[in-house]
Amino acid sequence: MGRVDFQRVLVLRTGSNFSMPPTGQSAADSMVAEYAGMLPALEAAYRVGSPVVDALVEGWAGFEAKAPGP
Repeated sequence: MGRVDFQRVLVLRTGSNFSMPPTGQSAADSMVAEYAGMLPALEAAYRVGSPVVDALVEGWAGFEAKAPGP
């Protein structure tokens, strides 16, 4: 659809291995169970992502036409 500019995507991986359920738990149960590490993962995403978002918002006049570099 051409609606996403993949040069402007930020991926934050703060949780891992959802394909391996804990011992004694089925994969289906694991997918719907509360993630024990969710709060630390959310905190990590916020701490890493919010400075990026803040910088983009503050400097949007320069970033509107050209995505920031690495």
